[in-house]
Order: sequence, then structure tokens, then C-alpha cells
Amino acid sequence: YRLRYNLATMETCVSEGFKDQGVKHDVMKMLLQTKGFIRLADLVRDKLRAVRPLVGIFKHETCERFPGLADAETLRMVRREVEEVEHAVIAEVAGNPALRRKGIEGSLEKDPLCQVCMVLSSVTSILDGVRELQHCILRSE
Repeated sequence: YRLRYNLATMETCVSEGFKDQGVKHDVMKMLLQTKGFIRLADLVRDKLRAVRPLVGIFKHETCERFPGLADAETLRMVRREVEEVEHAVIAEVAGNPALRRKGIEGSLEKDPLCQVCMVLSSVTSILDGVRELQHCILRSE
């Protein structure tokens, strides 16, 4: 639920006119070009790929060791690396003068920095949800 909700929220918040399945707006296009955000997206992809084999535990019905645990990536923690990359993204965004507009009304629709914060918080929540799933599965092993 948490992953789906954050993906849907992010999809809506980064589209032109804040419409479901809309075209990405300029702030998101800019964010997608930063080195830090590209690395953050890679970390999310890698984490999802690493946890995917663990889901097979729900149909694992033998007393043998669960084969999904054979890959060291399924046990890898990325929290510190994610924090470093998020700091890099924030530094890149802070250095972009296009995101600092005067007269901003303080709403998600009109504040580019608020939009960036929304994306980063959604990505963080997605990673937290994946980590929580990973931990639940590993604790049950």
C-alpha cells in the first residue's frame, strides 16, 4: 500500500497541471537531469531488484534454507548511501537559481522547491517501505 500510494502521489505531483498520467513538468525534468537524482533512482531500482527474490518466501514450503537469501544483495542495507545521495540532490537543487522564484505563494502547485521536497519525501518513503518489507521477510526466515 505504501509503495503504491507514494508512486501515485509522485506521478500526480510531477505532472503538468497535476493531472494523473500527465506529462512531466519542468521541475521534474530538471530534477531528472541532476547526477544525484539519477543516482537516487538507481538506488531505488537496485533495492527493488534486491528485495524481489525475497517475496518468494511466501510460497517457500520446505524446511530447506530459503534460496532467496543466497544473494548478498538481498541483505544489503543502503540507508547511509541514500542519505548521502539525498544530500547531493539537495545541494544540486539549492544551487539551481531557476528553482528560487520570488513571490511564491507557498503551495505545491506554485513552489518548485516544494515539488522537489514532495518527490524526495516520496522516494524516501518508497525506500522505507521496501526496507520494511525486506526486514519483515528476513525476520520470518
